[in-house]
Amino acid sequence: MKLSRDAWLVLVLFLLFSAVTFVSLRNTPQSQEPEKRPHYTSYSSKRSGTKAFFTLLKRLGYRPERAVDDPDSVPPAAGLLIVEKPTRGYPSFRGRLGRWLRSGGCAIVFLGGEESFQGLGIEASKRAGGRKAFRLRVEPAYAAGVRRLDLRSGDRLYAEQGWSVIAGDSQGVIAAEKPIGKGRIIVVSDPWIASNSEIGKSDNAVFLVNLISARVNKGEAVVFDEYSQGYAVPKTPLGVLPHAWKFALVQIALAALLAVYSAGRRFGSVNAAVEGRSRRPAHEYVQAMGRLYRKADAGRAAFEIIYDAFWADLCVRLSIPADSSDRDAIAATEGMTGADSTDLLHLIERRRGDEPISQSELVRLAGTICSLRKETGIDR
Repeated sequence: MKLSRDAWLVLVLFLLFSAVTFVSLRNTPQSQEPEKRPHYTSYSSKRSGTKAFFTLLKRLGYRPERAVDDPDSVPPAAGLLIVEKPTRGYPSFRGRLGRWLRSGGCAIVFLGGEESFQGLGIEASKRAGGRKAFRLRVEPAYAAGVRRLDLRSGDRLYAEQGWSVIAGDSQGVIAAEKPIGKGRIIVVSDPWIASNSEIGKSDNAVFLVNLISARVNKGEAVVFDEYSQGYAVPKTPLGVLPHAWKFALVQIALAALLAVYSAGRRFGSVNAAVEGRSRRPAHEYVQAMGRLYRKADAGRAAFEIIYDAFWADLCVRLSIPADSSDRDAIAATEGMTGADSTDLLHLIERRRGDEPISQSELVRLAGTICSLRKETGIDR
């Protein structure tokens, strides 16, 4: 089968998109799958999760909640925001968090691992200190019951001017705070201090509760940020679909568009119209009509139908009105063709009469009409 240019174009486009889809699905990182979640989330009961911290605050009378939207959608007066080592879109999230703080929000951010808040003058340096806090110093507002901290990561903070140290030791700063616009931010160097595996060690839990109680009262909301941990609520219906399904839908849509395009196009060469095919002779039609009307014994009715069609064509050929008189038609015929008007006059007389017409006479009259059609140029 020979394909047209349009058919080849559709086929090539479909195969090209299929190849791109296949390569994209093969190269999709496993981390994009929904079941692959970051460590530091209050949903997790694993060692790195913060579910124990979430449960502890609930038992102490606070109102822990989870936020699955970015900070822009969280009211600044909602309470205290807990951000555990943000891993999802960190640079853009950091900018949105800064705007949220300036509008009056308050947050505790656990950094760790050489992360920083550009523009705020603070960063965490990985392995800058030891696991244990030596010569621990804690500000009085946060020091109740805190004698020792256990820092699994060993990270410390480097804070510029404007930051107030909350807790530190001989190896560096462990926690610091700073007013940001109408709000305030508290940064802790070690994300593991609030984890399920470390919160029960030393006085870690007491220190964290002191940070909370200095900012909110019992019964108020403590919001755990889950947006930056990968638990964001999809903004569109397509957001709930797996990555592979989105490609499949796009491919189905493309196939539908190609189907619509192909339905509106001619994919074969245009066949030329057959020329030179003559019309069937009128007398064949007359004979067929004659057989029909013979069976019905209606020779006159058949003649009248044939004659009326001939008369209409003759008036058009002679450029005279269809209701012209017989004399005008005869004169016009003789003047245009020079043909003998005897046959035409005979036909007119038979049409005006009411005598029955036999089959043999009907055939003769039809032959006369065929001859006149040729003489007058109706049938060329």
